[in-house]
Amino acid sequence: MKKSVIDKLYELYKPKENLSLDSLLDLITEQMVVVQEEDPQPQRKFSAARAYKTILKSFQAPSEQTGKIGTDERIKFQKYVSRNIRGNTLVEKIASINKIVEGSFEGDPKISDILSALGAIKMLQQTLDDFNESTAGFLFEAFLSGLLKGKQVTDKVGGTLPIEDCMFFVDPKTGEGGRPVSLKLLSPRTLIEGSLQNLLGFFERAKIAAIAEQKGIEYIVAVKTLRNELDVYSFNIKPSNFFNWIDEKYFDFHDYNIEGSNNLMEEKSPEATETSKNEWERFARARLPMMGLDPRQTKFNYDWKHIRDWKNVIPIPSKKRALVAAIAEIILSPAGKDAFEKWALGQFRHAIPPEKLAITPELESEFHSEEPEVRQNAAIQIAKMGAERRSAYLESILGVAEGFREDAIHVQRWYAVNTKGDQATSSDVVSHLNALVKSGDPESIKKWAKILEDRRRESQFKIQPIKARSYGTLYGTIDVNKKKIYRVLQKYSVQLEKLCAPIYEELEALSGFINGYYMQNRVGDAFKASDSAKRLTGYTEQLTEKTEKD
Repeated sequence: MKKSVIDKLYELYKPKENLSLDSLLDLITEQMVVVQEEDPQPQRKFSAARAYKTILKSFQAPSEQTGKIGTDERIKFQKYVSRNIRGNTLVEKIASINKIVEGSFEGDPKISDILSALGAIKMLQQTLDDFNESTAGFLFEAFLSGLLKGKQVTDKVGGTLPIEDCMFFVDPKTGEGGRPVSLKLLSPRTLIEGSLQNLLGFFERAKIAAIAEQKGIEYIVAVKTLRNELDVYSFNIKPSNFFNWIDEKYFDFHDYNIEGSNNLMEEKSPEATETSKNEWERFARARLPMMGLDPRQTKFNYDWKHIRDWKNVIPIPSKKRALVAAIAEIILSPAGKDAFEKWALGQFRHAIPPEKLAITPELESEFHSEEPEVRQNAAIQIAKMGAERRSAYLESILGVAEGFREDAIHVQRWYAVNTKGDQATSSDVVSHLNALVKSGDPESIKKWAKILEDRRRESQFKIQPIKARSYGTLYGTIDVNKKKIYRVLQKYSVQLEKLCAPIYEELEALSGFINGYYMQNRVGDAFKASDSAKRLTGYTEQLTEKTEKD
């Protein structure tokens, strides 16, 4: 058996009567090297978490500098991000992002291809993970500006910030031109807000008025879902469809005779949404027993006045004393209990903890009591719980994810496709304004915007998020998170664990030891740094040998 370091030190120390501190430190260092030569450190097993922390360390969430053409950060961003996230449109870019996240590289990718692509994804992932509607939204603007060859708009127009947040596809040399976009990064229930003055001022600009009917201003709304995904929608506001998005209540038309009818929503075929609506009904029907509703007799209601009335799709359980017992029977039936359990355990947006809506054994026992009054009181409480479950269920399916077949978006979109719209656009003044912009003439557009600005009585407009999701275009769903990056790193662990991961991990360790020595006064870290540097030298020599062979 080999002697330990302590045994060797003892043998060397024993015959010496006077051993200085310097001599002892030299002796310890010498013996540590001997032990290293005799017992080399074994290769560490590859860890995706360590690789994320070390190899991808330099890839951080973008700052506002990414949104500016010509900055060092923008150049670095384009080097890694624009090169790896392929496509000419946002739809294609989203598809490329999801492909990378799934680890779908063509052929036998090089390590540089894997790491630069994952580094680009990490930048987006960190932006979304540190979610805050104001700060993350600004950083998301920078990310998309870099991704779509654009720039963030920070210069004031007429003394105020303009309605557009970014200009996409600008001339890379001059920074001019491009497509105006207002970008919103929101949670599912957050209202889409903006300045009416800035929006109308946008259409009053000569350059914009000339192309207002062709392009308008695009709103890209990215909604962060319960699944930590990002559903990206788009809609365009033009003079001709202005009142389909902006409510008339923001303007003072009281001195006009408001009569007639005029609706600008374009017809959409119901075929694309019929299947998803039927699928939603199938899932929702299975939930009805937990609310006390008989799935065989209940009819879904689509007779809404506005799209915001979508929750009327499921009727409210009756509160009549004569019917509460039948409702309680359904809730306590095997179908009712099974429906509640599956909903409680499912991936829904539970605003109310499901356990608060559970029927207690005591209440169930009271319902089965032979005393009529006890049974009736229990039935009333259980029926009331059924109504609360209905409300909780409808809340829980709002903004889960576009790909979630039970999401409220499927009935909302069906309603939007099969109706003319939900806003009052029937006034004579609106008809007059619509006729004014019909030709697309720039002077008419500017006149139209001036009339509305003079009639404006609110500073901000608000658009319900369900309207954007229902009437807008879905660009795609970005599914990015840290665990998925881990999985891709693990998938290519064979390539990474040979030299790449050890070098980056040793660099991290060496940096830590040096910081420990200088910043925390840990003397022993000087020796650890020395050992780490020797191991790093060994790895880099192997890297040189490999490069020469290749």
